[in-house]
Amino acid sequence: MKKKVIVGLVVVLLLAFTVPAMAALTADQKNELIDLYKQQAEIMKKIIDVRVKAGLITKEQGDFMKQRIDAMLQYRIQNPDAFGPGCGGFGRGGFWGRWNQQVPNNNNAVPQGFYGPRGGMMGGYSNL
Repeated sequence: MKKKVIVGLVVVLLLAFTVPAMAALTADQKNELIDLYKQQAEIMKKIIDVRVKAGLITKEQGDFMKQRIDAMLQYRIQNPDAFGPGCGGFGRGGFWGRWNQQVPNNNNAVPQGFYGPRGGMMGGYSNL
């Protein structure tokens, strides 16, 4: 009986250490991701420029958004295989729970606080 338990533990430990190694990115894959992240950041900045030119957002908002994009890009370059923080779960305002109960009336700003978004990588730029 003890032999079976020991063999089972050895198998579990081997799997625990080999599966993460198999899921790791190669250097080529990391470089490809970094290149794609850089392209994505440039496209996002171009979209912001178009929105500023069209008057949909102010230049200050656009500059702030670009700063956040640069910060996001630096994080992704340093951690190409990591995911961002995400949007949270469904409880306590996750996924912007109770959205319709807390919408302020100040130029369509995104609501902040308990039942609103947490800012995330973009830092809540709509309330500049």
